[in-house]
Amino acid sequence: MKAIAGILRALALVFVVFAAPPLLAKAEPPPPPPLVTPAWLSAHLHDKSLIVIEVYLLDQQRETYEKGHVPGAVFTGFFSDGWIRTSGEGVPGLLPPQDKIDAILGGLGVTPDSEVVLVPGGVGLSHPNTFDASTWLFWALNAEGVHRVSILNGGDDAWRAQEADAVATGSVKPVAVAFSGRLLPGYEANIADVEAAMKAHEPMLVDSRPPEQFHRRSDWAACRCPACTAQPTTQHRRI
Repeated sequence: MKAIAGILRALALVFVVFAAPPLLAKAEPPPPPPLVTPAWLSAHLHDKSLIVIEVYLLDQQRETYEKGHVPGAVFTGFFSDGWIRTSGEGVPGLLPPQDKIDAILGGLGVTPDSEVVLVPGGVGLSHPNTFDASTWLFWALNAEGVHRVSILNGGDDAWRAQEADAVATGSVKPVAVAFSGRLLPGYEANIADVEAAMKAHEPMLVDSRPPEQFHRRSDWAACRCPACTAQPTTQHRRI
């Protein structure tokens, strides 16, 4: 019996020795919050894995970016770089093909392990539009497996409002990498998903367009989902 007890103790010791490394392994740091402050960004600006992207709408706005941006931030034009596309049948608001997404993200130096901060570019009246574009990029990056993504709350306006925060000029050239992603399940709904939600009355269907489009007071608001709830983005941000 003593021999058996000794063997069991030895086996228990072996189990503890081999089980301990996973238990003591360093845990992954928690993801950053979806919205970060200028103070947070300033404290993490030199983190090795951090990529700051100033989000504008068109490449013609690059001159504005070059006149002042977060130090180290690279430029992207939401429409010019092709973050969104219209189908051959005229359906707008679609993700580009996977090879195009790979080229955009790789060209910006983004990898699945990157920590990305999206900065709505511009100041004043142009800023709300770039915030909307930033939220699209936030979703697209997460859908492609890049989960450590945040938006700078207040964008360029908030950054410049902090006297201690430096403003860089000129252009930053991204360090391109190879990115090979795929659209993860659960991030995109198709027509069948919407029809099922309408019948089941869940999950909630939200239309984020401006009121004049939702209520068909504009020429190009031809239709809307009858079960959708109006939640225009203009009601959920401060200017």
